[in-house]
Amino acid sequence: MDDDFDISELPRCANCGECFDEHLDTEDGWMCAVFQDSIYGSFCGGDPRNFHPDYECSTDKERENHRKACEEAEIAANPNLPCPSGWERLSDGTICHVLRCPFGLGVTTFPPTYYERNDNPSEANP
Repeated sequence: MDDDFDISELPRCANCGECFDEHLDTEDGWMCAVFQDSIYGSFCGGDPRNFHPDYECSTDKERENHRKACEEAEIAANPNLPCPSGWERLSDGTICHVLRCPFGLGVTTFPPTYYERNDNPSEANP
């Protein structure tokens, strides 16, 4: 090994500023694990395959709705569904936000974000 090698000269991730040795190199780019997130609650729109129903907080019907939506997403040109919740005006004129949970409650995992190599480590976001 070269004794003059300085790890600080390696390119850094534009997301986290770290070396790419802890990142996954894929066809889409470098996958950074920092800031990947998930939330618990109702389906809030997007690709239904990123939502995972909680079997303790969803009914058989809701899980069946989810299964069908995932099957349709597999063959759809655009698998993203609109948010099922929204604002409505009631018969008395009151405006309210209606929360709809066609898949019950569960976990939404956000797909990974891919980052390009940043050849200037001083410009990386900490």
